[in-house]
Amino acid sequence: MNVAYFCEPQIGGTFTFFKRLAPALAARGVRFRCVSPIDAGRFKGTRFEGVDGVDFLHLPEDLPAATARVIEHLQRERFDLVMVLPAADLLSSNLPPYLPRAIRGVIRVPMMTRGAYAPTAAIAAHINRVYAVSDRIRDDLVSRYRIDANRIHVIYHGVDPTLYDGGPRAGRSAGPLQLLYVGRLWDLDKGIFLLPPMMRQLMADRIDAHLTVVGDGPDAEELRRRTERAGVSNRVTLTGALPLDKTVDLFREADVFVFPSRFEGCGFAVLEAMAAGCAPVVADIRGSLRVIVDEGRCGLTAKPGEAASFARAVAVLAMDRERLLRTQHAARARVLERFTLDQMADTYAADFRRVLEEPDTRPPARALDMYEIPSAMRPTWRTRIPRPIKNWLRARLESIGISS
Repeated sequence: MNVAYFCEPQIGGTFTFFKRLAPALAARGVRFRCVSPIDAGRFKGTRFEGVDGVDFLHLPEDLPAATARVIEHLQRERFDLVMVLPAADLLSSNLPPYLPRAIRGVIRVPMMTRGAYAPTAAIAAHINRVYAVSDRIRDDLVSRYRIDANRIHVIYHGVDPTLYDGGPRAGRSAGPLQLLYVGRLWDLDKGIFLLPPMMRQLMADRIDAHLTVVGDGPDAEELRRRTERAGVSNRVTLTGALPLDKTVDLFREADVFVFPSRFEGCGFAVLEAMAAGCAPVVADIRGSLRVIVDEGRCGLTAKPGEAASFARAVAVLAMDRERLLRTQHAARARVLERFTLDQMADTYAADFRRVLEEPDTRPPARALDMYEIPSAMRPTWRTRIPRPIKNWLRARLESIGISS
């Protein structure tokens, strides 16, 4: 079986998903390749140029012509099934309506926002399956966008626990609590600007803690400036992006993983930290992060958007090292029970085969000479909302369990 996954090679969860899943699917008889929807010329001289497992295409700027070029590639390489992401880019997000019906189409929804939901609903009739990476995403798509629940399958992320074998440390009874954040440095979704005031609050409460921040992104320099202004530079280390082996070492060494994301479909980094026996303190996001930490049984939750709430949760673990150790062991056990790479790969491989075997209920493919972009995929007035207001709204909406 040949499956094409449309995703831009980049630093981020959507490409990490491909890199982790591709070899696991290969062991199950599924050839899973990334097809870049971005012209190959854009990657010249970058770290991603020629990366293994990715098909780079030379694409015209005209969307119908680029779509035709992509379809030619899919047919020539004999792909059976195409997986796209909503709102990732116009070319691939709007590809399913134009796919030849010999090629099945599925969509994977990794984010719990209108920006992902509305494009999914716009092309729902032209896809064979919707994959939601959390219960929350499925519930939102059904209740707010009227997508048939029978067409939505929830498949949480999974990680390879063998990378983190050794589990929790024996536990430190003294010394600074070692905190860790790993992820994209982008406050709009990851909430990283909560980290400096969280550390300032911990210092004010006389909690001895040190935070290591791993990752890169558009807000890296601003995070550094805010760390300095908060007066916690001596308690925070910003490493930049690191290779996987060094990140794994940090997961093993850390006591607590802090994840202040404002909205999160299913955080890879949280699962990696838990697999390493690192106690998670995460934003209390219903049907997503709350599910991963099992309603707080193998981690603590904090109020989205509130640095003081995260500081209080960290302080609970800092002042009770026995509870910290129990939480670390429970976190690793939770991943082994439900969130392994093998479980994720088994589920995807089995459902890909079901999609190919089921009757195809999609309407006929649209003609490229009638190409159009759905209004749900065009920019809206929401893009003009200032970021601080948008962040405040997201935190308030999440406090009552509503996706933004």
